[in-house]
Amino acid sequence: VTAFAEGASALDQNSFSIVVEQLKEEGHVPEVIYADKGYGSDKNYVIAQNNDIYLHAPTLAGTTGKKGLEDCKFDENNVMTECPAGNHPMKNKTTKTSHVALFHVNVCNKCKFKDICTSQKYGKNNRQFIYNESKLRAYKRKKIEATDQFKEKYKTRNGIEGLNGRLKQFTPLKRLKIRGRQAVHESIYSILAMHNVMQAARYAKKMQKLG
Repeated sequence: VTAFAEGASALDQNSFSIVVEQLKEEGHVPEVIYADKGYGSDKNYVIAQNNDIYLHAPTLAGTTGKKGLEDCKFDENNVMTECPAGNHPMKNKTTKTSHVALFHVNVCNKCKFKDICTSQKYGKNNRQFIYNESKLRAYKRKKIEATDQFKEKYKTRNGIEGLNGRLKQFTPLKRLKIRGRQAVHESIYSILAMHNVMQAARYAKKMQKLG
């Protein structure tokens, strides 16, 4: 178990980069990291990619009940070809930082999704979708997350929940009888270090029987 202790008010997703750096220092960089949705930000996804790790975690939730980028279609150059209703943009524009797909307001006013579409008003007669590389990555990830293969592999994450439960049940981890940040952190690391020693001993014993 590799762990990083922090205060209850800290955002979980911000600790991802610290854990990755810790794994690199230990020489234990994995090919895949399974994580909760709280760790599935685009920032963490890019950090994982840059370290040759696949972050197997759901993307952070978008606007519920709305039609947006994940409902559109794109070509091989990430240019939008269809909106959620299947309409084609009258114009596409790409800049250094973003892509823009422009639709005439007359088309949008007749659209069945006009009240739930996340496109933005542009001038008097147009609406547009503005998206960047971050949003495109989220779009592609959501497509993958909808597959049965992703859902089946994601079940692997359940193992860590069981481990956390056992540690809380059989060690003082759930209710430490000490105060102070440093003392609490040292206690947490000591408990997890002992768990790692016990797991290593179990593994060595298993290998001895197989050998």
